[in-house]
Amino acid sequence: MSSEEYVPGGLEIEEAKLIARLIEDAGADCIHCSQGVFATGHIIIPPAPVPVGGFVHHAAELKMVVDIPVIAVGRINDPMLAENILASGSADLCTMGRASLADPEMLEKARRGDFASILHCIGC
Repeated sequence: MSSEEYVPGGLEIEEAKLIARLIEDAGADCIHCSQGVFATGHIIIPPAPVPVGGFVHHAAELKMVVDIPVIAVGRINDPMLAENILASGSADLCTMGRASLADPEMLEKARRGDFASILHCIGC
């Protein structure tokens, strides 16, 4: 996403990195790298045109400046995608909120290796 899709004059990644360091220094246990505000609902709840994992690069940027775990968000709709994000070092944890709503048995299916039966969130 380009910065034009966020609130004009809103936080840029460098400011978010500074805030992340301040939050860590204040004693936070982890950082949930959420996106957007009320005025940018299309970012808070990213629709289908947003690529899966479309905000992971922001989590990776924050990970570079803090030592506490960073949680990636945003259309992470498949256990293998989450695993790849973790393996790449881009994040320490991944949220899969809507993916879990689309298929509440997703994690159990993945544990069994039954990836073909997972019902994926389509970002609607």
